[in-house]
Amino acid sequence: MKCASNVNWPTVAISVCCSVIVTVAVNLSSIVDNVKLAQELIYSTEGWSGSYENYEGVVNQKELERQGYAFNTGIRIEMTAEKDGSIDGFAEKDGRIILFRGAISLGGRSAEATVFDFVAGETKDFCKGEIRRSRDGIEIAFPGACKDLSGKYLKLEHQADRSERR
Repeated sequence: MKCASNVNWPTVAISVCCSVIVTVAVNLSSIVDNVKLAQELIYSTEGWSGSYENYEGVVNQKELERQGYAFNTGIRIEMTAEKDGSIDGFAEKDGRIILFRGAISLGGRSAEATVFDFVAGETKDFCKGEIRRSRDGIEIAFPGACKDLSGKYLKLEHQADRSERR
């Protein structure tokens, strides 16, 4: 009968390490998928990406105006959300582009965002604000010089229809 003093402990340690490495390698794709799923659940990025614009001719326009949507701003928002909870986007009005980026908060209902631009080859932040997601779109709240972006915007569900409205 062998006792603990007769065991070749370096061999045992190497065997355990090899077993763990093989198990992780075999299950790596499911581990990566589970991490991505956890990020998606934590940040709830689904529904953030897309185009947002208040265009004339919406069927329930009067009702939406009572809810705070303005249909004469001419602002179009494009936004992309990544699985890690970051967002990037721009607002376009009359050919002018305003850039923003931010991070979706836990639960995915709002995001802290920063309006920025490139000045002399460097990134310069201008305003910090909040973007809130709702069932129909987003609500942007920026103070100061960026307050022109503030408002509620409808999500454009059918991208192909957008060209027909212009």
